[in-house]
Amino acid sequence: MEGERVVQDRLTNAGAGWRVFSKGPSLLYWAPKCAVTLFDQGLVSGSNFLLGVLLARWLGPEQYGIYGIAFSLFLLAAQVYQALVMDPMGALQPALYPNRRRSYLGSVLQIHLIAGLVLVVIAAAASRLILSTDAASLSGAFMGLVPALPCVLLFWLCRSATYLTASPEVAAGASVIYCLVMIAGMAAVLAMGVLSPKMAFYMMSVAAIGATIFLVVNLRPSMALHEQPTAAEVWRNHWNYGRWLLGTALVSWLQLSGLVLLSGYLLGVKEAGVLNALAHLYLPVAHIIMAISRLALPHFSAMHATSGGPVVHAAIKKLLRITVSAGVLYWLAIAIFHRQLFHMLYGEKFNAFSHLAPWYAFMIVLSTATFPFELGLRASRAPSSQFAALFISSIATFLVGVPAIALWGLPGVIGTIMSRDLLLLVLMARRCSRRLQQVEMTNASSVTCS
Repeated sequence: MEGERVVQDRLTNAGAGWRVFSKGPSLLYWAPKCAVTLFDQGLVSGSNFLLGVLLARWLGPEQYGIYGIAFSLFLLAAQVYQALVMDPMGALQPALYPNRRRSYLGSVLQIHLIAGLVLVVIAAAASRLILSTDAASLSGAFMGLVPALPCVLLFWLCRSATYLTASPEVAAGASVIYCLVMIAGMAAVLAMGVLSPKMAFYMMSVAAIGATIFLVVNLRPSMALHEQPTAAEVWRNHWNYGRWLLGTALVSWLQLSGLVLLSGYLLGVKEAGVLNALAHLYLPVAHIIMAISRLALPHFSAMHATSGGPVVHAAIKKLLRITVSAGVLYWLAIAIFHRQLFHMLYGEKFNAFSHLAPWYAFMIVLSTATFPFELGLRASRAPSSQFAALFISSIATFLVGVPAIALWGLPGVIGTIMSRDLLLLVLMARRCSRRLQQVEMTNASSVTCS
């Protein structure tokens, strides 16, 4: 607890460092960086989106369902990794190690080496165990995870590190390499006729290695073992800051990928493949939200530290109008053109399920409404409130979801998702407003007492 209080105190004091970005020609500063960030995110997400569409078109629902199940477990490992290794970097390095960026990155990379080795052993062991079960067809996909986990996560880590110096252009350069290598790999695999879930993970690994080399050359981390801060010290600070984020990440995975696994178990891998095909409609929105959050969170945090809760609440309302308007327009486009969209993306293989797209895509509207409140909770340093809202909605999801899926199949899954997202929106909005009001009351009391 003492270590966590020290971290939080330093983060509060560090908010003054962002004051320069809340004054002056902020639009001139942020607009180009926001455009480059969206370009960077679009290259990576677009490459993975293209890979998913290619797999769905060429493999069919069953094989694509195998890929979807393995990818869901990849996301589980990635969520844990992101919460404890990646996400704390943006807050802790400027606050605790402002003049030791290279040695800090070196310590983070040492942590990655240990974490990557553990993930490789787990994935290889899981592949061997699955061979002796009725789900032996999953074994090849799990072998694909063996190189994909350490390589792709290292690429994500180094991309995130470029934002420590507000250098999205470096991340964008690496993403160009990733995209080009991925496209070349897809062309080669199709030409050889060896496309499979395992080969898809191998392509991601090769593309990630090429992009990571470019990033490491630009970041120039210092890997000296005894240089300060040590990997042990960095890990302690990451754990103190990221443990609530870990709980949030696990619950988020249960809400999203957990439903895919549950549907695969109750309904079959074909239905899991259909859910993954539907999920591609949401992926562009998810990646845009991630990109906006990467740039907006430091700004909102500084605003909270320097101006208080009411100013942050007003900014949230402005952002809410923008995100919901964009979400509604995107949903309307899917509702009107869902048949043409499914045919364009997947050919004939998923036409029988295109009528589900407008219902599934309504989660986009609810997610874009939830995002500003989630950002407000993170900016006010209340990850426990974010975790509580996700945990409550997660319990409700599985209490409703299991019987709904068993009774109504895929429509039951979609109904569960809509109910979950609506509950999460209500919980996030209430907790964010309460948190910002509490902060303002505390500040007012401090002024009165002084």
